[in-house]
Parts: sequence; structure tokens; C-alpha cells
Amino acid sequence: ELASKYHGSFTPRSGTWHVVVGCDPTCANAAHAFLDEFFHEDHRMDGQVVLLVPSDPGSDGTSDWSSLLLLYGLNEKVVYLKGDCISAHDLERACAGVARMVFLLADTSTHDTNVQDAAIISRAQTVRSFFPVTPIVVQVIEPENKAYLLALGMPSRSIVCVNELRMKLL
Repeated sequence: ELASKYHGSFTPRSGTWHVVVGCDPTCANAAHAFLDEFFHEDHRMDGQVVLLVPSDPGSDGTSDWSSLLLLYGLNEKVVYLKGDCISAHDLERACAGVARMVFLLADTSTHDTNVQDAAIISRAQTVRSFFPVTPIVVQVIEPENKAYLLALGMPSRSIVCVNELRMKLL
């Protein structure tokens, strides 16, 4: 079996900064929305984004990730690595220790929100354990799961709860 071309390591460009975005393979739409906002001309972001996703783009049978990489990857603003934020080794490959921030995105379309939140909380715990000075922003779905992140020492301003936001908008 051939090794994935997405299994290498990220090397930051000299004089630039980067962020790491960790999510599940089913989060291509969320990652797309994140990148659209991150690189919006009003924000003038000049950093790079490292996407750390546990599968090759396109391996889920859709072209969502491949389309995203065509849109953002050609100018090297976005680098896709096959890996997971639950792995300290994968986080090292993404240079999380020198990243400006790590963003952990939840799959809001999942049917089992607590399982999704548990995966996100595990990823947050790994990032906090191995890279304690790297800031993290974590997206969870259920409000009751924020307590687990707070218990890890995460500041409440670094936790975004999707269902809580939805209720406030109603």
C-alpha cells in the first residue's frame, strides 16, 4: 500500500505564523466556512492554516475536501495533513507547539452529539497536555459538555457551544 501524500509534516514558512484546525472527515463544510471567514478580505489574515483530518481528502466518497484544497491549497495558505489531534505525534507534524492557535471543530450534523463532543474533548485534552501554552478554541455541540472542558482548565471564552448559540438566536 502506498503512503498517503498527506502523511508528511508541515514546515512553517519563514516569517509567518499558522493555526491548526482539527476536525473529523465529515466536517468539510464546517472547515470551508471556517476558511472563508478566516481568509475574508476584511480580516487581512496572512497566516497559514494546517488542517489535521483523520483521512485522505476524497476518501469519504465526496469531493468536499478536494474542492476545498483546490480553492485554498494552490496558494499554500492551507495545508492538509492526514492525522488527528488526539495524537501528540500528529500535532507535532502540524507544528502545534508553535501555532498561534488550535481550533477544534465539531461535526454539527452528527446524530450522536455526545459522542462527537467526547471526541472533541479528548482532542482538547491531548492539545492541553502536550502543548499547554498553545491557545485552543473548542467547538462542542451540547451545553452540558462544556463542564468537561472547564475541568481541563480551559477558559470559558475559548469554548463555543453550538446548541447554546442556536438557543440564544431563537
